[in-house]
Formats: sequence, structure tokens, C-alpha cells
Amino acid sequence: MSMAGARPGLVCVRCYHSFALADVGIRSSEVEFLPDPFPLKCPRCGDDGSYSKGSIGRIMSEGLFKGR
Repeated sequence: MSMAGARPGLVCVRCYHSFALADVGIRSSEVEFLPDPFPLKCPRCGDDGSYSKGSIGRIMSEGLFKGR
């Protein structure tokens, strides 16, 4: 599977929904400036989670989540 079209993303710690960081207003160029861990609200369930930078993976164009 090609990584073309893959975007940085996460899986919610509560509902396990995968989402791209861009979907919650974080651009790829901003990832390196996030604190570690960083707070983030899941766009599906609204859970206020805390995520490590190491938990950021890739959201594939097919909607699949792949770790680093």
C-alpha cells in the first residue's frame, strides 16, 4: 500500500475512531511544535484526551490508520 496521500493522525483513546490532525485544525507543519503530551478533543465522541507525539501515525486515503 502506497503512503501517498497519507496524513498525520491519531486514534481516539476512548472510542477508537481514527482521525487526521488536519480534521481538528492541526497542520502537518505544526506537529513538531506541539507539547508532549498534547491535549486534543476527539471529533467523534468529544473526549478530551492527552496524546504523546509518538502516538501520531498516518491516516491513509482509504481511511486506514497506520503507525509510524
